[in-house]
Amino acid sequence: TWLAILLWPQPPLYAALALFFLNGLASGWVVTIFALARELNLPRFGGSVVGFINMMGIGAVAVLQPLTGYVLDQLWDGTIENGVRIYSDQNIRQAFILFPACSAVALVSCFFMRESHNRQLVS
Repeated sequence: TWLAILLWPQPPLYAALALFFLNGLASGWVVTIFALARELNLPRFGGSVVGFINMMGIGAVAVLQPLTGYVLDQLWDGTIENGVRIYSDQNIRQAFILFPACSAVALVSCFFMRESHNRQLVS
């Protein structure tokens, strides 16, 4: 859905809302990572593993937000209105390419995971 959001120049409001809704709905798979991580590690480290996975999600946001800002600053053409930097739609779309790129990395990484078949693989 990120590519549809980024490549559609000016979608109607309801189409944009539907795309953002689908994007959020598609992100629901993320919770399965917690279960997978617990099954691939010793049970006594379950709390630490879940905490680490949670930290990685928060850490990704902490890195992507300033990285997106940096990319926007590099693409900025110098336009200022009322003391505020103005970025073009094209600049924002180019900077937001980071999001489908991260989604692609996540998708590719899925092919390198072991299937646990809902059982503890490490004891």
